[in-house]
Amino acid sequence: MESVLFLDSCSLPLNMRFEVHSVADLPIALSNEFTVVHQSLVVVGLRRPEWEQAINEIHRVLKAGDWDQLFEFRVWTAGPALAKQLELMYWHLDAKGTMWRDITRLLPDFLARSGFINVLEDTRRTALGAWADQDGIDMKVNLLEIMQGSKTPVLKGGG
Repeated sequence: MESVLFLDSCSLPLNMRFEVHSVADLPIALSNEFTVVHQSLVVVGLRRPEWEQAINEIHRVLKAGDWDQLFEFRVWTAGPALAKQLELMYWHLDAKGTMWRDITRLLPDFLARSGFINVLEDTRRTALGAWADQDGIDMKVNLLEIMQGSKTPVLKGGG
Protein backbone atom coordinates (compact mmCIF):
# COMPACT_ATOMS: atom_id res chain seq x y z
CA MET A 1 0.00 0.00 0.00
CA GLU A 2 1.18 3.46 -0.78
CA SER A 3 0.48 6.42 1.50
CA VAL A 4 -0.65 8.37 -1.57
CA LEU A 5 -3.86 6.31 -1.33
CA PHE A 6 -4.73 7.79 2.09
CA LEU A 7 -7.17 10.60 2.69
CA ASP A 8 -5.67 13.95 3.62
CA SER A 9 -5.01 13.87 7.37
CA CYS A 10 -6.85 17.21 7.77
CA SER A 11 -10.10 15.46 6.86
CA LEU A 12 -9.74 12.65 9.43
CA PRO A 13 -11.29 12.57 12.90
CA LEU A 14 -8.77 13.30 15.66
CA ASN A 15 -8.83 9.67 16.84
CA MET A 16 -7.94 8.27 13.40
CA ARG A 17 -4.65 7.98 11.58
CA PHE A 18 -3.15 6.09 8.67
CA GLU A 19 0.30 4.54 8.82
CA VAL A 20 2.34 2.39 6.47
CA HIS A 21 4.12 -0.63 7.98
CA SER A 22 4.60 -4.27 7.12
CA VAL A 23 1.68 -6.05 8.75
CA ALA A 24 4.00 -8.98 9.42
CA ASP A 25 6.42 -6.79 11.42
CA LEU A 26 4.63 -3.93 13.16
CA PRO A 27 6.55 -1.57 15.46
CA ILE A 28 6.65 -2.58 19.14
CA ALA A 29 5.42 0.93 20.00
CA LEU A 30 2.04 0.01 18.47
CA SER A 31 1.33 -2.78 21.01
CA ASN A 32 -2.18 -2.45 22.52
CA GLU A 33 -2.65 0.79 20.59
CA PHE A 34 -5.70 0.25 18.37
CA THR A 35 -9.40 -0.42 18.91
CA VAL A 36 -9.93 -1.46 15.27
CA VAL A 37 -7.56 -2.84 12.64
CA HIS A 38 -8.92 -3.13 9.10
CA GLN A 39 -6.97 -5.02 6.47
CA SER A 40 -8.24 -5.75 2.99
CA LEU A 41 -7.11 -7.36 -0.24
CA VAL A 42 -3.70 -8.53 0.96
CA VAL A 43 -4.42 -11.94 -0.57
CA VAL A 44 -1.27 -12.31 -2.71
CA GLY A 45 0.85 -9.90 -0.69
CA LEU A 46 1.83 -12.49 1.91
CA ARG A 47 2.99 -16.09 1.91
CA ARG A 48 1.63 -18.60 4.44
CA PRO A 49 4.17 -17.98 7.27
CA GLU A 50 3.77 -14.23 6.74
CA TRP A 51 -0.02 -14.54 6.99
CA GLU A 52 0.24 -16.29 10.34
CA GLN A 53 2.76 -13.71 11.57
CA ALA A 54 0.56 -10.86 10.31
CA ILE A 55 -2.45 -12.17 12.26
CA ASN A 56 -0.26 -12.46 15.38
CA GLU A 57 0.93 -8.88 14.87
CA ILE A 58 -2.62 -7.57 14.42
CA HIS A 59 -3.63 -9.29 17.65
CA ARG A 60 -0.66 -7.70 19.44
CA VAL A 61 -1.45 -4.13 18.36
CA LEU A 62 -5.14 -4.33 19.28
CA LYS A 63 -6.34 -3.39 22.74
CA ALA A 64 -7.81 -6.37 24.60
CA GLY A 65 -11.30 -7.21 23.38
CA ASP A 66 -11.23 -4.95 20.34
CA TRP A 67 -11.78 -5.63 16.65
CA ASP A 68 -9.93 -6.89 13.61
CA GLN A 69 -11.75 -6.68 10.29
CA LEU A 70 -10.32 -8.62 7.36
CA PHE A 71 -11.65 -8.50 3.82
CA GLU A 72 -10.32 -11.02 1.31
CA PHE A 73 -11.48 -12.74 -1.87
CA ARG A 74 -13.10 -16.13 -2.09
CA VAL A 75 -13.43 -16.95 -5.77
CA TRP A 76 -15.87 -19.43 -7.22
CA THR A 77 -16.21 -20.34 -10.86
CA ALA A 78 -19.06 -19.81 -13.24
CA GLY A 79 -18.05 -22.24 -15.96
CA PRO A 80 -15.17 -24.14 -17.53
CA ALA A 81 -13.41 -21.11 -19.08
CA LEU A 82 -13.16 -19.27 -15.76
CA ALA A 83 -12.24 -22.49 -13.94
CA LYS A 84 -9.33 -23.02 -16.36
CA GLN A 85 -8.15 -19.42 -16.00
CA LEU A 86 -8.35 -19.58 -12.19
CA GLU A 87 -6.52 -22.90 -12.04
CA LEU A 88 -3.66 -21.43 -14.10
CA MET A 89 -3.52 -18.37 -11.82
CA TYR A 90 -3.60 -20.58 -8.69
CA TRP A 91 -0.84 -22.78 -10.08
CA HIS A 92 1.44 -19.74 -10.50
CA LEU A 93 0.52 -18.24 -7.13
CA ASP A 94 0.81 -21.56 -5.26
CA ALA A 95 4.33 -21.96 -6.67
CA LYS A 96 5.23 -18.62 -5.06
CA GLY A 97 3.77 -19.65 -1.71
CA THR A 98 0.81 -17.29 -1.73
CA MET A 99 -2.54 -18.46 -0.44
CA TRP A 100 -5.17 -17.00 -2.76
CA ARG A 101 -6.81 -20.39 -3.19
CA ASP A 102 -7.04 -21.08 0.56
CA ILE A 103 -6.79 -17.86 2.57
CA THR A 104 -10.49 -17.31 3.27
CA ARG A 105 -10.85 -20.93 4.38
CA LEU A 106 -7.80 -20.72 6.69
CA LEU A 107 -8.24 -17.23 8.17
CA PRO A 108 -10.65 -18.31 10.94
CA ASP A 109 -8.11 -20.88 12.18
CA PHE A 110 -5.24 -18.37 11.99
CA LEU A 111 -7.32 -15.90 14.00
CA ALA A 112 -8.29 -18.44 16.66
CA ARG A 113 -4.67 -19.61 17.07
CA SER A 114 -3.58 -16.00 17.54
CA GLY A 115 -6.02 -15.54 20.41
CA PHE A 116 -9.00 -13.93 18.70
CA ILE A 117 -12.41 -14.96 20.03
CA ASN A 118 -15.87 -14.58 18.50
CA VAL A 119 -14.49 -15.00 14.98
CA LEU A 120 -17.34 -14.31 12.57
CA GLU A 121 -17.32 -14.88 8.83
CA ASP A 122 -19.60 -12.90 6.55
CA THR A 123 -19.49 -14.18 2.98
CA ARG A 124 -21.11 -12.07 0.29
CA ARG A 125 -21.67 -12.87 -3.34
CA THR A 126 -20.89 -10.26 -5.93
CA ALA A 127 -22.37 -10.30 -9.39
CA LEU A 128 -19.97 -9.54 -12.23
CA GLY A 129 -20.83 -8.59 -15.78
CA ALA A 130 -23.55 -6.99 -17.85
CA TRP A 131 -26.14 -9.63 -16.93
CA ALA A 132 -26.24 -8.03 -13.44
CA ASP A 133 -27.03 -4.56 -14.79
CA GLN A 134 -24.95 -1.52 -13.77
CA ASP A 135 -23.86 -3.02 -10.42
CA GLY A 136 -22.43 -6.04 -12.25
CA ILE A 137 -20.66 -3.84 -14.80
CA ASP A 138 -19.21 -1.62 -12.06
CA MET A 139 -18.02 -4.64 -10.07
CA LYS A 140 -16.41 -6.18 -13.15
CA VAL A 141 -14.51 -2.94 -13.77
CA ASN A 142 -13.53 -2.78 -10.08
CA LEU A 143 -12.21 -6.36 -10.10
CA LEU A 144 -10.24 -5.76 -13.30
CA GLU A 145 -8.70 -2.63 -11.75
CA ILE A 146 -7.72 -4.63 -8.64
CA MET A 147 -6.08 -7.27 -10.83
CA GLN A 148 -4.29 -4.62 -12.91
CA GLY A 149 -3.16 -2.81 -9.76
CA SER A 150 -1.72 -5.99 -8.29
CA LYS A 151 0.15 -6.99 -11.46
CA THR A 152 3.30 -4.90 -10.92
CA PRO A 153 3.73 -5.72 -7.20
CA VAL A 154 3.18 -9.43 -7.87
CA LEU A 155 5.69 -9.45 -10.72
CA LYS A 156 8.23 -7.44 -8.71
CA GLY A 157 7.79 -9.93 -5.88
CA GLY A 158 8.71 -12.81 -8.17
CA GLY A 159 5.16 -13.89 -9.04
